[in-house]
Amino acid sequence: MPQKIYSENSLLIERRIFGDFGIFVFDTQNIGKNALPGQFIMLKLDDEKDPLLARPFSIFYSENNRLALFIKKVGRTTSKLFSMNLEDRVKILGPLGNGFEDKKDKVILIGGGSGVAPLYFYARKYGFLRFIIGFPTYIEGLFENYFEDAEIITEDGSYGKKGFPTDYIKDTNKEIIYACGPLPMLKALEEKRKYSLENTYVSLESMMGCGLGICAGCGVKRRKEKGYFRVCSDGPVFPFSLIAI
Repeated sequence: MPQKIYSENSLLIERRIFGDFGIFVFDTQNIGKNALPGQFIMLKLDDEKDPLLARPFSIFYSENNRLALFIKKVGRTTSKLFSMNLEDRVKILGPLGNGFEDKKDKVILIGGGSGVAPLYFYARKYGFLRFIIGFPTYIEGLFENYFEDAEIITEDGSYGKKGFPTDYIKDTNKEIIYACGPLPMLKALEEKRKYSLENTYVSLESMMGCGLGICAGCGVKRRKEKGYFRVCSDGPVFPFSLIAI
């Protein structure tokens, strides 16, 4: 691991809900101060035995003691998060993993759904050349308040441009791309960038048991040799040229 890891009981101090998506801000002692774009945390609901294991979430942004997560409601943990009250506590382990290299504003950021989280953090901290995000449809309040500088793509054309984020990049351009999103989006990106995978980096979203590289439950195949990388400890950010999805 590139830096010290902290385990903290953190208070929920702010929550904003946009349909099935939510932004949750926690008060932390050290995690928020030390987090870097592309890293993640493991979150466990305080004193909850169901679900038993902590869940991984990319960091949306951090400022001093404040640590923000951008979460889509999809299962038991996320559903319980959406029903939490302010000043409820969660257990957070982090920051974890290897993030995006700082290339300042020379990067095209491409995100889909909750995968926009680590890219938003990068954009906020370092800047960008282009920031392209995709969602199925318009989400009232979210785009206007958090992504006003991004190119917004909706599948149904209800906001911004119609289609998918990968529709709006060139086939063989040489710009550096940082991406995170659902598997179909990453596969489309791989096809678009097949001649320049060395300049394409992806942050993988994966279920994890520990987040520390111990349980080996989050493997991704190596592209050029046999074996697997561990998403949590070797990533979650990888050069696309090294992994096979």
